[in-house]
Amino acid sequence: RKYSLIASVRLVLDKIDEKVVKIISDFGNVKIEGNHIMIHNFNGDTSELTQKLISEGYKVYEINKTSGNLEDVFFQIIGVKP
Repeated sequence: RKYSLIASVRLVLDKIDEKVVKIISDFGNVKIEGNHIMIHNFNGDTSELTQKLISEGYKVYEINKTSGNLEDVFFQIIGVKP
């Protein structure tokens, strides 16, 4: 079994609306933070996410993976979401 240290993805788009939140909610827990979106507990592939957003008419200005820490991996192993 493989555990990932990629805990979140940070997105900067041309616009943030209800439609984009619905689209990216398939990839994890969505949180809007000012002019960017955080996807916590990211589950997917960033290239797939980018392609989906572009096909829906959004401009992706920035996408970054943020690594988790050992505590995040521990919670993945025991099956608990912090």
